[in-house]
Amino acid sequence: MSLLARLFYGYVKHVAKLDLSPRATYFQAFSRQAVNAMTRIRDRYRHVQLFSLVVGFRTEHLDYRPISRSGKDLGRSFIQKVNIAVTTIVTHSQTPLRFVSFVGLAGSFLNLLYVLYVILIFFFKSRVAEGWTSVAFQQGFMFLLVFVILTVISEYLGGILSEVRERPLYFVAEEKNSSVLAGHDGRNIAKESDR
Repeated sequence: MSLLARLFYGYVKHVAKLDLSPRATYFQAFSRQAVNAMTRIRDRYRHVQLFSLVVGFRTEHLDYRPISRSGKDLGRSFIQKVNIAVTTIVTHSQTPLRFVSFVGLAGSFLNLLYVLYVILIFFFKSRVAEGWTSVAFQQGFMFLLVFVILTVISEYLGGILSEVRERPLYFVAEEKNSSVLAGHDGRNIAKESDR
């Protein structure tokens, strides 16, 4: 596995808190309960491997070796892998937005220190180049505002991302009494999927 792949899976596991297996494929089998729970997720980017982790049902991995009957390489190109990785990170994690928020806060703090430095230079240094104080103060203050606005926008976008997903607050693993039970064991949430 390449360094970039290790970085991606490490990020997904430790930062996004999704235990995505690096060797897993799209060949998967699901119970009716898991399918019912996954159909309640309305995300437009339908990454089945991540959906199966989000719903929280028990998973098992079976080892097999894929065979190419046509003799062609079964893997994806580097560009396809990068596109899948970026889309997965952006659609299933608010961590990039939170990172931008921290960068914005750090930039705001540094620009605030710079503005204070400009003010101190103006009051305590006898010889300052003409116009430097006003230009430096204006630049520092404007960048302070830009970074504060960037931080606020990032936090609001993260909140909007959570709301737009319309993911259920929880998934039902077992029901004892319902008019939509499938089967006799009571371990399903709906007889058919929502769609």
